[in-house]
Amino acid sequence: MMKYLFFSFILLFVKISIAQNEANIWYFNNYCGLDFNSGTPDVLYDGQTNTWGGSAAITDTLGNLLFYTDGHTVYNKNQEFMSNGLGLVGQSDCGVAIVKLPNSDNIYYVFTVAHVWTGWQGFYYSIFKNQKK
Repeated sequence: MMKYLFFSFILLFVKISIAQNEANIWYFNNYCGLDFNSGTPDVLYDGQTNTWGGSAAITDTLGNLLFYTDGHTVYNKNQEFMSNGLGLVGQSDCGVAIVKLPNSDNIYYVFTVAHVWTGWQGFYYSIFKNQKK
C-alpha cells in the first residue's frame, strides 16, 4: 500500500511541476475529460478511457492534446490507438504518468504500476514518440 501512496505523490508532483500548458487536458472515467485551456474547465465527452483509477494525458505547449492513456491502452489526439499503444503492463485502476524525455520534443515515457494479484508486479515504463497526424 505504501508504494501506491508514494506513486500517487509522484503523479501529483509531475502534474504540479509541468509548465507551459502541457497538462491542460485530462481524461478519466466514463469516457470524459476536462479541458483547462480556456482558464475554466470545459467538459469533454470524446475520451476512450473508462477507468476506476489512474489515467494521464499530455498536451503540447499550446495546450493541444498529444495523447493519453488509462495505463493499459494509449490513444492519440484523434481518439485512435497509438502505434504500440495496446497492452501496456499496467492496470487501469492503478497510477499512470506521462513524462517527456529531457531535451526531446517528441519522445515520452509512460509509467505504469501493475497489481500484485494480476501476476505482474512492479513499476513499468514504455516509450512513445508523438505521432504528428
